[in-house]
Amino acid sequence: MAYYLRKSSRSRGIYLQIYNSFFDPVKKSPRSSHVETLGYVCDLVDKGIDDPVSFYAGVLQFAKT
Repeated sequence: MAYYLRKSSRSRGIYLQIYNSFFDPVKKSPRSSHVETLGYVCDLVDKGIDDPVSFYAGVLQFAKT
């Protein structure tokens, strides 16, 4: 089980979401599931997070340990 930050390029900007990656024993293949929506980078900067991509990547890195 591993969490990762998905960055999607959309018309309004970069959209951030947290996903969980795992192995599905029934289908015998890797799968991923949505955990949390963070939102657009421009909106997160307006809320006071200077670099949202680095910030949330660091949070996920901290959660792994």
